[in-house]
Amino acid sequence: MKLVVDTNIVLSALIKNSTTRSILQNPSHGFYLPEYAIEEVRKYFDLIQTKSGLTKKDLELLFDVLLSNLKVVAMKEILRGFDEASDAMSNVDEKDVLFVALALSISCEWIWSNDGHLKGQKLVKVWNTAEIVERLEKSF
Repeated sequence: MKLVVDTNIVLSALIKNSTTRSILQNPSHGFYLPEYAIEEVRKYFDLIQTKSGLTKKDLELLFDVLLSNLKVVAMKEILRGFDEASDAMSNVDEKDVLFVALALSISCEWIWSNDGHLKGQKLVKVWNTAEIVERLEKSF
């Protein structure tokens, strides 16, 4: 399965040892993340530490483990799909344009996000965690 991963999925995996974390660590799937999302996640490290109970060192280690299974895509590659994504997201949420642009740039049909508003665009399908779990269960 090839999926663009929204920042909220990574944050969720860092906060709690959960199904989300397990799925992100599964090497049989192709997960893609825009490079800017790394800094976006890091700016929430204090909050993640509070919610997760992890030490800063353990949080850094966990983030590195998760990143080892994510293909981080440079901005210059994402820009190929930017204009089309920007048009589609203009009435939805402009903060998420890069996730749609990434999906378009790498010919990926799906975004994994728990932000329901992303489903307001029609360029790429958006699955939340429950839908991802359901699809994975059907494939076994």
